[in-house]
Amino acid sequence: MVDGRFVYLDHQATTPLDPRVLEAMRPFLEGVYGNPSSKHAFGCKAAAAVEEARAHVAALINAQPEEIVFTSSATEANNLALLGSLLARSETCGRIVSTPVEHPSVLAPLEFLRHKGYRVEFVRVDHEGRVDIEHLRDLMTDDTVLVSTMAANNEIATVMPLHEISEIVANSNALWHVDASQYVGRLPLDVARLEVDFLSFSAHKFYGPKGAGALYIKRGLRSLMQPILWGGGQESGLRSGTTNVPAVVGFGEAARIWRLEGVSEIGRLEVKRKQLWEGLSQRLTDIVMVGSREHRLPGCMAVAIPGADADVLIPALPDVAISAGSACSSGALGPSHVLKAIGLDYDLAASTVRLSVGRFTAEDDIQYAISRLVSAIEKIREYSYG
Repeated sequence: MVDGRFVYLDHQATTPLDPRVLEAMRPFLEGVYGNPSSKHAFGCKAAAAVEEARAHVAALINAQPEEIVFTSSATEANNLALLGSLLARSETCGRIVSTPVEHPSVLAPLEFLRHKGYRVEFVRVDHEGRVDIEHLRDLMTDDTVLVSTMAANNEIATVMPLHEISEIVANSNALWHVDASQYVGRLPLDVARLEVDFLSFSAHKFYGPKGAGALYIKRGLRSLMQPILWGGGQESGLRSGTTNVPAVVGFGEAARIWRLEGVSEIGRLEVKRKQLWEGLSQRLTDIVMVGSREHRLPGCMAVAIPGADADVLIPALPDVAISAGSACSSGALGPSHVLKAIGLDYDLAASTVRLSVGRFTAEDDIQYAISRLVSAIEKIREYSYG
């Protein structure tokens, strides 16, 4: 750190806990420690708090409380949606359609299902990372049983054409799963309007705690699913394991806050992102914004910086937190599968970093980050080019 200062620009990986969320959680960390499955007073109070949180989380996406299953993460929710809906089928055959830019927590279960007998095909994406709608239409054959698409990309912040996808899937017999872990809590989402069957998201992407995720399951579909965790029978039998009450309460409070403040926050985040982009692009005229300029998450962007590889730049900035792609696959060698899928050449892909501002990012944080980024990039280029 320089002069003890630190600027956090990695909100797509995780967000800081909102102090109001911490205060809502505090009683369940300190005093109300009952198991919500217990029938005594402590347990009943914990159970009531879980159900209140469930109502807040459901309202965030215009669902009913009984359509929400709490999980430990969006990763678990993705696995439950994909495996729970298809492994329960008597015949493990049929086609699954997804995209090549999905999160590993979708791609890995799809590979497992492929080994079980399902045919997995990937719809093309354009250079911005958005689904090729006509190719998707071509892939929707009579034997397509499931479509799984993300709502917004975790590396390049591109937002998918959800309503166009919805129209295509709605005219088929396939189920539709949406990984909305980057989208919920950043942009409004209505599961009823989208006609989505399963939707995964998590609290820590919008100022809630880690360890709390959710899967929306459309009314009437629970009976068609099987759990992937067995034993305790919690969450109406679909997700065994003692409920993490403090985290669930925090999830509910984060959802309640976003319903009150989220729409106005979108504009503030875009102002901050624009300041960051303009400050960098004015001093580094050859940098390239990766992904869509029009269809993107507020406050987020991916930037390719020629001559400054991400694996060199990131450790050169101990006082500014940025990342190269998904934090969940940060140990992977070489450019990410997302950057390959959108056709970025190797050098640009290797120099692409993810920058995202957040609720508590101040204007002077942005100016400080610009200065530090430019200084580090210039030093790397000077050393590289001699």
